[in-house]
Amino acid sequence: MFKVAYKNPNGATRKQAMLAAYSLKENFGANQGDIAKVLGCSGATVSSWIKDVRYQKQIHDLSNELASVQQYVENLQEEIRTIEHHEHND
Repeated sequence: MFKVAYKNPNGATRKQAMLAAYSLKENFGANQGDIAKVLGCSGATVSSWIKDVRYQKQIHDLSNELASVQQYVENLQEEIRTIEHHEHND
């Protein structure tokens, strides 16, 4: 089987091409074969890129969620310290 390497069309970086592939698939419903043709790479490459970007997005979203509860977690930690302090002094 012959695989076409990414050809960097229009000066796009690999990262830009990955994000474009993801966006074309997720936001516009383009099929992976057509995405591969316009990006100058194989369908397997497009599939891999979409999967990678999806994972990166999930990680980023989780990082944001964790950051948003940081104050809550710090408050809980203070409660735990208070409980531990009382248990050791009783």
